[in-house]
Amino acid sequence: MSWDDIPGWSGFLEIYDLAVDEAPQEGGVIVELGVAFGRSLAYLSRRVIDSGKKIKIYGVDPWWTIGGCFLISTRPTSEAARRGAASIRNGLATRVGRSRRF
Repeated sequence: MSWDDIPGWSGFLEIYDLAVDEAPQEGGVIVELGVAFGRSLAYLSRRVIDSGKKIKIYGVDPWWTIGGCFLISTRPTSEAARRGAASIRNGLATRVGRSRRF
């Protein structure tokens, strides 16, 4: 599965390319604010892997609700989400914790 198979938005990928290109070989950190379905975060992850650099990536999203309904479902209902959950279980990604409303 490719990042391109994940639904969502990714109209600013050249910014991610620049961030990876300009990051140091080790110790870089990139934070994505607003993950939604994870499309652009998956693209960024692929770019970091391909670069061979040791860059930490953090994705932050509150997945807020309106009237009790999630704007973006946090349940792994698609193959992409299931693979993302498997990445956390297999140690390829780390879930830091749930976001809270401010």
